[in-house]
Amino acid sequence: MFGKIFTLGVLYFVQGLPYGFQDKFIPMYLRAGGLSHTRLSLMKLLLLPWLCKAGFAPFIDLFWTKWLWLMFSLGALTFISFIGMFINIEYFLLMSIWLLLLNLLSAFQDVSVDALALHILQDCEMGHGNTAQVVGYKLGALFGGGILFWVHYYHGWTYLCLSLSSLYIMSVVAFLPMFTNNWLKVNAIANTATLSTINEKKIQEEMKDKDDISPRPFSIEESHENLVRRRHVKDDFNQFKEDIPPLTSPTSGRRYNVREIPQIIFATKGTIPAIMFLLIYKLGERGSLSTFPIFLIDQGVSTKSIGLWSGICGQLCSLIGSICSGWFISKKWNLYDFLHYALLARSGPIFIQFLIVSLWHSEISSIFQSILFFFSALSLCTLEFTAGLVTTAIFTLMMSCSQKAVPSLQATHYSVLSSIEYLFLYFDSSTYHNIYGDIVLKLDGVALLHERISC
Repeated sequence: MFGKIFTLGVLYFVQGLPYGFQDKFIPMYLRAGGLSHTRLSLMKLLLLPWLCKAGFAPFIDLFWTKWLWLMFSLGALTFISFIGMFINIEYFLLMSIWLLLLNLLSAFQDVSVDALALHILQDCEMGHGNTAQVVGYKLGALFGGGILFWVHYYHGWTYLCLSLSSLYIMSVVAFLPMFTNNWLKVNAIANTATLSTINEKKIQEEMKDKDDISPRPFSIEESHENLVRRRHVKDDFNQFKEDIPPLTSPTSGRRYNVREIPQIIFATKGTIPAIMFLLIYKLGERGSLSTFPIFLIDQGVSTKSIGLWSGICGQLCSLIGSICSGWFISKKWNLYDFLHYALLARSGPIFIQFLIVSLWHSEISSIFQSILFFFSALSLCTLEFTAGLVTTAIFTLMMSCSQKAVPSLQATHYSVLSSIEYLFLYFDSSTYHNIYGDIVLKLDGVALLHERISC
């Protein structure tokens, strides 16, 4: 189990690199070069491939296997990262195309890794697997937005792209043993099935060539051996059932029509309630984490203090929460009860922030302000911790729901759920706040120019 969890953790780590790279480093770098807030916010559109995963997930189910798709996406990401060394980042359009390709291939990798996790993880490994997913992705985002920033600061853009491509090469090396082991097993099973078919044909031909056409006495031992051998081959073949022609019914063998895929996906038990829950469960959390630090800045708190508690300490608490959630789920806690209590616990720090906003005003004493700031930092860290608890439980719930889908469409089903979950991660309130603020600044500038012309 450790080998599977480690490999999934590495794959999810490199999957989070483009998000941290684009969400943290690129906006700061381009804004320092004079790029407007509107263009910075519109760069969020380059993350659309993550929201369109459900559109191209059937192609991953339809062509090749998840193993080949994952190896292809990792190799293509390595190549694209290396090509970035020769891109002049002063050209906004060229940089946008490069980032779009990076996000598109990362989305393909995401679907492939999720499908692989659904295939190799057993029920008792779901908690550890989703912990590797959430923690690995968050560490990748932190690395892409933090460590790569320092690499660029000291060594420049070329070494940044070289570091990024090296990380993808590392993921290929980590995935290669699992890929090779699967390839050898599939070939061994195919050779066994072919050999058994050849042997059966030879026996039939020998029986026909015999002069004595009298029926052969029935042998219980031989029939039992043949039955056990056929069952063994069948079970081994079903273990690697992704190599069967995809998008086919496991009972009738009929190939599914592409237009039937949405009906099959939404007909899966628990899909509609899961989608409704995913649309609303992060609204209060994302709103609080986006707006409460801005409130503290308006009250005169330094950005250094907010960055320390909301950025570094908050992310560490989120990682600890995700690890604890995976541990609780692996101990066979009831997933729905655990999620219920985690959601209730998450409402506590949000209520504390509501009280702080109500009590904090300009006339209070400095001692009372220090007390309120202490509880503000505590509420931010606690909210990040409970958010980590909820996130790992949610991904486990999504994976459990997708395992109820048709085996050949499980990757597509999980992609639909994860696309909805990522909706609030990428397009939060700060996107529209930046666009609105930039429009207001331009309108103020036009009004000032008109006033000067009138004078």
